[in-house]
Amino acid sequence: MAKWENNAGLRLIRTGKPLPARQASYGNKLKRMNDELENDRLLLKKLCPVPQDEEELARLDRLRLLEEMSDCIGHEVKNPLTTVRGFLQLYRKKKAFTQYHDSLDLMIGELDRANAVITECLSLINNKVLHIKPRNLNKILANLAPLYRTDKIGLDKHIVLQMEEIPDIPLEEKEIRQLVLNLVRNGLEAMPPSGVLTIRTYREGKEVVFSVQDQGKGIAPDQMKKLGTPFFTTKESGTGLGLAVCYRIAARHNAVINIETSPAGTTFLVRFKIPQQKAIPNSLHLAHRII
Repeated sequence: MAKWENNAGLRLIRTGKPLPARQASYGNKLKRMNDELENDRLLLKKLCPVPQDEEELARLDRLRLLEEMSDCIGHEVKNPLTTVRGFLQLYRKKKAFTQYHDSLDLMIGELDRANAVITECLSLINNKVLHIKPRNLNKILANLAPLYRTDKIGLDKHIVLQMEEIPDIPLEEKEIRQLVLNLVRNGLEAMPPSGVLTIRTYREGKEVVFSVQDQGKGIAPDQMKKLGTPFFTTKESGTGLGLAVCYRIAARHNAVINIETSPAGTTFLVRFKIPQQKAIPNSLHLAHRII
């Protein structure tokens, strides 16, 4: 056996005698190769971090299973549903089926719901190419304001939008819109009438933070561990895919979702990293806005 002494060569542990020049040269080359491999390993670990948390590993395993099922779901299930729906619509137009309109409408509605679940599932596992470019999160939130108003109609609930000055960050607009709407709708559904949902954006160190805070009753500890798991839901009519989609979108943007909950309500915080280059200040600054 031998040990590394310095860059000049090796010494044997037993005898302490210097190695011959040629062997020492080979030893130096091996050491350099070992150092290079170690540097490559550290760089790979930095670029592609492996989640250490067991719950996160379990979540990724479930997502991989869904990815393997994607082709089957997309073609062997969705296409026949579309065919059946087309025939039901055709029969509905015939006078002979007038008395069955209610039943046909019910079947078409259920097919649409099943199709929506499949579409949401495919969006969760679809590794599509993202068109990411510097965008301002405040502008995206402001453009979604009409949808917020639509979601809260008839619910006797209020939405407060607080946007601080933030830099542009790399975003895929369609995915971020989906993430925002999913979290906002979850927050609205979690609150009783007269509740207030607060949507915020702000900068915290080297991150841009988007948060949604509701005034619901909080999340039970046993449910916290399952949040983001595909098909897990506490809602009677939920699919259990909305929050899983949010986690997937966040991962694609190298962002992290944190959750703070108590009996007074729950806050979802999505933390986006600010690129190293010089940040572009945001020209859209709305300090406090009630929708």
